[in-house]
Amino acid sequence: MDGPARSSCQTARMSGNDEPVLDRSSPVPLWVQILEDLRRRLFQGEFAAGRFPTDQQLVDQYGVSRQTAREAVRRLREQGLVERQRGLGTTIRVQELEQPMGTLYSLVCAVESA
Repeated sequence: MDGPARSSCQTARMSGNDEPVLDRSSPVPLWVQILEDLRRRLFQGEFAAGRFPTDQQLVDQYGVSRQTAREAVRRLREQGLVERQRGLGTTIRVQELEQPMGTLYSLVCAVESA
């Protein structure tokens, strides 16, 4: 297949028709590629009103097994980005801005001295 060379650490990316494409020849597991793509999409605000795709929607979007899709979502849950509740599905957690006190103090000092 002729085409641009791809790096072995490349994760899921969007095809021309906005569907995620996984690099199945990469040594990076598919669930990791999906995890990185979902993180990117979360941080870009792609999912409306806190609703996260269902397992079946992820299976269809990425063309992977349910087990692979669920592993990526499980890791998002471990990272505190989503919540899963039986019968209610997966929802996006609202992230609060957290800064260590020293960082805020440094910022205040920098602003005051300017």
